[in-house]
Order: sequence, then C-alpha cells, then structure tokens
Amino acid sequence: MIENTLKEKIKTARKIRDTTAINILGVALGDIQNKSVKQDLTEEDKQDIIRKIVKSNNMVIDEITKTFLDDHDLTTIETLSKENEILESLIPKTMGLNDIKVIIGENCQILTDNFGKNMGMIMKMIKERNLKVDGSLVKAAVEEMMKTRV
Repeated sequence: MIENTLKEKIKTARKIRDTTAINILGVALGDIQNKSVKQDLTEEDKQDIIRKIVKSNNMVIDEITKTFLDDHDLTTIETLSKENEILESLIPKTMGLNDIKVIIGENCQILTDNFGKNMGMIMKMIKERNLKVDGSLVKAAVEEMMKTRV
C-alpha cells in the first residue's frame, strides 16, 4: 500500500534529516488520508493524488522559468524537482512522448484534420490499453503528428 510506503519513507527521511523528503512525503500522506476520510480510495486513486502533486510542482516550475530567475527561484526549482523525483518513485511511470507517438503512428491512417477528434481517438486507445499518460503529452504528440502528416 502506498500509505505504508509513505510512512516508511518518512521514517527513513527523518533518520537522515532530509527535510525536503519529510515535507513532501508528509504532504502526500496527508492528502491521501484527508481524501480517504471522505471516501474509500483505491491504490489507483492514491497514485492519482500523488500525480496531481507532481503536476502542480511542474506547473510552478514552468511559471518560475517564464519569469526572471534569481537565486531564490533556482533554489525553489531544485526543491520542487527533488520533490517530484521522490514522489515519482512511488508511482508507476506514465507513458513518454515517444511511446505516445508510437501509438499514434500505429493508427496514423485514422487521423483526421480535426484536432479534437484525433485527441479523442488517441485517448480512447490509450484508455483501452489501460495505460497512464499525461494529457499534455498526448496533445503535443497529436499536434506534431498532424503537422508532419500535412
């Protein structure tokens, strides 16, 4: 169970005084426990909670990099990247851009000129295969494949 793994990792982080790990693992465990009070969570639901934290960290990193970077910003980016690395070790990997392109390539004959329709078809194929994927990567892959197809 993810909760037990989180608790063990927190213990280990406390022993080595890794405050970044202690903090982010505590946040993840707290989020999972708070949501499990309201409803029963499957392991998949718990993994999704962790994915949302990672996604949120990535969004903050993207926003910081769009603005002027000073030493504080660089420290924040390093901390968030380390947090993501810790959290991603707890969940199964999601498909990468190249993996998505392979699925699209296998089905390129059914691509249309309608972006929304293509996204829907590709997402359906991914769900049918029970694969985990970041929607923004699918969007980027579909856009790229549509450009090269024209």
